[in-house]
Amino acid sequence: MMISVIVPFYNARNYIERFLKAFHNQTSQNYELVLVDDGSNDGSKELLDTLKNTYNFVYVFQNNRGVSEARNTGIRYAKYENILFADIDDIVEKNYIERFYLNIDDNNSLICCSYNIEYPKEDRSLKKLLHINLEKLEKDQSIFKIDVNGMLNVVWNKLFFKSILVDNKIKFNSDLKSGEDLDFVYHYCRFIKKIKIIEEPLYNYIRIDGHSTLNKYIPNLEINLDFVEDAREQFYSSSTLQASEYKEFLDSCYINSKMIVLNNSYKLDAPRKLNKKVIYSIINDSKLRRCLDNVKYSTFNQVIFYFAVKSRNFYIFYLLYNVLFFMRNNMNFLYNVLRPLFFDFKFLGKKGE
Repeated sequence: MMISVIVPFYNARNYIERFLKAFHNQTSQNYELVLVDDGSNDGSKELLDTLKNTYNFVYVFQNNRGVSEARNTGIRYAKYENILFADIDDIVEKNYIERFYLNIDDNNSLICCSYNIEYPKEDRSLKKLLHINLEKLEKDQSIFKIDVNGMLNVVWNKLFFKSILVDNKIKFNSDLKSGEDLDFVYHYCRFIKKIKIIEEPLYNYIRIDGHSTLNKYIPNLEINLDFVEDAREQFYSSSTLQASEYKEFLDSCYINSKMIVLNNSYKLDAPRKLNKKVIYSIINDSKLRRCLDNVKYSTFNQVIFYFAVKSRNFYIFYLLYNVLFFMRNNMNFLYNVLRPLFFDFKFLGKKGE
């Protein structure tokens, strides 16, 4: 029994050797590495040619079509039933393969591990830990618990079965530039029997850009996020859960998606005056106003956001966020100090609880 680790990359020459060393030093060698080069032009292939006698990997090249298509290509090339995904600029623990390997069973499970988020530029890290007892929970309840913890929306901390992917034609949606992992996981979860958890953090997600202005504007982000929110709603409406169990969560996710769209419209490379259009759209969103009535708030920003939307006051919105994003783009230190106050989106359940 072996594991195929699918690794899409583009122009990743600076990270390749560090990544290969991490797998070379694994406590278990029951894996193959499938490196999918998405059209790199930085000498990545030439570097891999010099390393092929030192490290074991399968190299696959494709013309540049994006990370989703690179992962889909990796699934086709994977030799083994058990599949992990990893990003080449991240770091795995030495027992990453071993711990997943020991938890594989024949019960069509989705296996998830805890992970760390590292912010090298800010010299800090965040642990995302799965301390959830799923033994007495039904599958849909287990999925919901992990989703509420914000740990369903990535693929690199999960082991998948290739037969489930192939038999049910589950692929990454290459039209999505955001939320493609979550969309993939929702589709996969329809066909599993249970979820297994590895509480130990085995994966280190490296946020190289941190919260800096290097984050780029994503075109059509609102369309992408609306698609994912529709997928989320469809998934839970067809689950065994009662609507009362997940309604507050769906409302919170919809609110957060609109906050992300607003943030995206203020990126330095965003189209001029896009933020005004987004604000007008937000304050005229009747679904958003209904959602805001069903959640409670834990930060100052959420309170301001609530009253601005409910009052449909464009000027409050525009003034507040112009100040905040001016600080982000021009006063980064002050912004990082204030960011937790304004941007820790923690909608904690039904309003009035």
